Amino acid sequence: MSDFVLSEERRNVLFKIVAYAVFISFAILTIFPLVWLFYSSFKPKLEILRHGLALPKNPTLQNYVRAWELGHLGEYAINSLIYTFFSTGGVIILSMMTSFAFAKLRIKYKITPILYNLFLGGLLITLHAILIPLFLFEIRIGLQDTYLGLILPYIAIGLPFAIYLGTEFIKGIPDAIIDSAKIDGASYL
Repeated sequence: MSDFVLSEERRNVLFKIVAYAVFISFAILTIFPLVWLFYSSFKPKLEILRHGLALPKNPTLQNYVRAWELGHLGEYAINSLIYTFFSTGGVIILSMMTSFAFAKLRIKYKITPILYNLFLGGLLITLHAILIPLFLFEIRIGLQDTYLGLILPYIAIGLPFAIYLGTEFIKGIPDAIIDSAKIDGASYL
């Protein structure tokens, strides 16, 4: 009986050793190219060709400067900042106003839940599903190659989730706070 338990323990130890060896080898195979790419980025072109695996003898940042200039990365970074700022700002402003209306305003005819559910239905639509019709629509109305042509779809895709989060957050705010603000002279506008 003790031989069986001992052999079972040996099998477990052997299995762990083999498993760790496989995991470590996969980690090395995955990480090595990234490390090589990083330290090769500091080498001049000829040094990469002559001494591929060696550490850089004369480290330089010239490769980064050339990539920045040839790839127009400054222009792309500014464009990304513009798109991000206006898309995120639009989503935040529009969703917070809409969320407040859905959570706290008592609109006549009980249409609020219907509109809220329509907005939630927007969560089911991905940008990839409407990409081709959206592109054709943007060409037709003249938004192709403009900032608005990219910002407006980002806002439209981001609104449903932001409205859901905002509505659920604002529902948690006590009505007494809004009532006390009304007593102090505040209005919804």
